[in-house]
Amino acid sequence: ACFNGCSSLTSVKWGKIDAIPERCFEHCAGLEEFSAPNVTYVANSAFEGCSSLRKVELPLVSTLEREVFYNCSSLQTLSLPSLKTIVGSSTNKDIFTGSAIQEASFETLEYVQANLFEGVKTLVSVDLPSAKTIGALAFKGCTQLTSVNMPVVTEVQRFAFNNCGTLTSLSMEEVTKIEGYAFQASGLQSVYAPKLKVLLGGAFNQSKALKSFVSEVLEEIDTTDNT
Repeated sequence: ACFNGCSSLTSVKWGKIDAIPERCFEHCAGLEEFSAPNVTYVANSAFEGCSSLRKVELPLVSTLEREVFYNCSSLQTLSLPSLKTIVGSSTNKDIFTGSAIQEASFETLEYVQANLFEGVKTLVSVDLPSAKTIGALAFKGCTQLTSVNMPVVTEVQRFAFNNCGTLTSLSMEEVTKIEGYAFQASGLQSVYAPKLKVLLGGAFNQSKALKSFVSEVLEEIDTTDNT
């Protein structure tokens, strides 16, 4: 925790360092900008409680540990073009809990961690061009979410977009499996999932705006409770 509690620190720029240690900037309430072009690994709680943090440049980071941006309440935009691994939390303090993220882009992330943005009510758009799986509850309760780019996703796990009432359209052309309650109470108006084979219980329950559903190869519908 090299700088823990340095409340007057506003800007940090690192050159050669390739990792940010655990709790390094925890509760640096005045930190606004951070740049580290060679960092590939960020340990848990590294920026937890950095309530003024608004700009982060980590172009090579490939791994984020748990609670990295917990309670970063000024962080609105985040682009991590090299991110491949996100380590989940064993508590309810997930990486972006308490943040103000509106736009997120993860160009190389293949698995979207369970609970990743759960309850982040400020989130509007997410770019996931390489994602294959959307984890359970990943976007549950993102009530302002309107745009999700996930062109190669094949599996949407349970409760993934539950209660995303402003999400009206979503490309699911590669999706083969949708788990229980994944889109419950969503705002989806039409679904085109030509490769969908498995649809589990409650997937679109209470999606009252849904007018059209097309799946050309659907093989299994399970109506049992999958909670």
